[in-house]
Parts: sequence; structure tokens; C-alpha cells
Amino acid sequence: AELEAEAGVDVVPDERLDASLIVQEVCVRVGDAVEAGQTLLRCRPSAALTEELATAEQALERARLSALEARAGTEEVYAAYKSWEAAADAALQTPADAALAAQEAHARAELDAACASADARARLSARLTAERRLEAAQEEWTALQALTERAQALTAPQDGVVVYLAGAAGDEIRADETAATLSASPTLLVCAPATAEEAAYFATAQSLLRADV
Repeated sequence: AELEAEAGVDVVPDERLDASLIVQEVCVRVGDAVEAGQTLLRCRPSAALTEELATAEQALERARLSALEARAGTEEVYAAYKSWEAAADAALQTPADAALAAQEAHARAELDAACASADARARLSARLTAERRLEAAQEEWTALQALTERAQALTAPQDGVVVYLAGAAGDEIRADETAATLSASPTLLVCAPATAEEAAYFATAQSLLRADV
């Protein structure tokens, strides 16, 4: 059976990630009325996602070590850079403010003085590169870890009626695709083909919903 609704909301594990999950348990059926926060599906990471998470953790550890090495002997020049960065951001936000422009120019002069030698410039460049790589590695690991934890219980973001479920127990689903859809309205339309048993179930669900409205 297929259910249609005037409007709805999709439950997507994480649209940013190209990863897959294995459905362990389907906690609701199409046609069920659910409340916000109610568990719809329970999933676990696929073998590929588990491997990807382990790889990301290793990359994060390497990035941390590289950043620690790059920070050595760069305290003064890095502090000057961060001061100039903050002043430049403030001046950019309010370009008509002469005081902020003066502060940015002063911070730039101090940065130039700190980077007077080629060695200082090279050390600063190496540290900035290492910090960016660490930030990227941290973001990737955090996103994968969050998906792994969130997938244990994919929940309804609002009250509604389940009109779509992506799979059954044992099925593999993509993290960046819709795992379930809820209707924003209690009014459902049952479209053929549907068995008599399914039609009776949907009719009962609709009657219960109408009684609650």
C-alpha cells in the first residue's frame, strides 16, 4: 500500500555523509500515529561505516600529533596572526568604523614584524596548515561518530503519521537518504493496490486519529 499526505517531513540520518546503516529493528508501521521523539528505526553502522570511522579516528590522531609538532616555537608569531585575524574580521563587519580599521592596520604591522624572517613565516605557514588539517579531521570524525550514535534510535522530529519506511530489519539504508517520512496532517489517503487487511488497518488508524483531533 502507498500512503499520501498533503505535507510531510523526511527523517534523514545525515544528508552530509556518504555512508550506510543496517536496520536492526523497525519500531513502527506505515500508518502508525507517532509522537515527537518516538523511535522509528534502530540501526547499526554497516561494515564500511565502521571501517570509515576507524580510519577517521586514525587520521585524527595523526593530525593531532602533526599539530603539536607544528606548534613548537610558534607561540609569538601565531598569537600575532590570531590578533590580526580577529581585528580584520571586526573591521570587515563594520567597514565604516575608522577605529576598527586602525586596529586592523596596527595588528597587521605587528604580524609583519613577527614574520620578518623567512623561518618565522615558514613556521607560521606550517602551523596554520596543520591546524586546518586537524580541524577537518576533527569534523569528519565527529560527524561519523554522531551518525553512529544517532542511528541507534532514529526518532520522529514531530507528531505525525508514518507514511514511509525505507526498509525492514536487516536491510541496508543510506545515511544521506530518507529513512522515514511523517505526514504533517492526520488525513491520509490510501491508494491502490492494498490488501483488505492493509486497508482495514489504515482505516482503523485514521479513525483513531480523527478521534484524537
